[in-house]
Amino acid sequence: MTDFAKQERSYLDYQMKKVSRSFALVVSYLEEPLKAQLATAYLICRVVDNIEDCTEPHSWQERRFDEFKRLLEAPEKASEILEIWGSESWPGLTEDERKLMGPDDGKMLWHIFSQMPEQIQRPVQFWTMDMADGMNLIENPQTLPLLVNRNGVQVLTTKSDYDQYCYFVAGTVGHLATELAVAYYGFADETADILAATCEACG
Repeated sequence: MTDFAKQERSYLDYQMKKVSRSFALVVSYLEEPLKAQLATAYLICRVVDNIEDCTEPHSWQERRFDEFKRLLEAPEKASEILEIWGSESWPGLTEDERKLMGPDDGKMLWHIFSQMPEQIQRPVQFWTMDMADGMNLIENPQTLPLLVNRNGVQVLTTKSDYDQYCYFVAGTVGHLATELAVAYYGFADETADILAATCEACG
């Protein structure tokens, strides 16, 4: 999609202000359609974060991660899954985060994503799926890394676990944003390689 309708632009701006802080400030200075592409990508990442941030048991989260992957593969069929999500209470999320998971506020996001060119959809699908798989791994009590409760706060047990967690929640975003920027600006291979080498730290 190269020309976003006014309604779609307004939706992205509104949702970014509701569920983002620093990222929304940066994205607002970009040109179209990169601005809309990155806003859409961020909001899809926010959906993954919402599943992880929800305080339901891991078995519940795992079902939501599976449904998220179905959304990535067939965003034009979002209504069915968003109806399921809209019936959930989503404990631990803010009101705006909960709304993004339901049909009223969420359907437009997946419509916008479904209209994007395949070359834009592919990196969003790849990196947000990697993020979802990683979060699912971290939240799974049967696998490492392990989250432990210390004074009421969930923390990771080792530095390597923390590094892995940072990759899943932020490094993947660095890769995704960099690939979209390289595609939009048409950077030379040398420049693209430099950006790719530092994109995880950027994220």
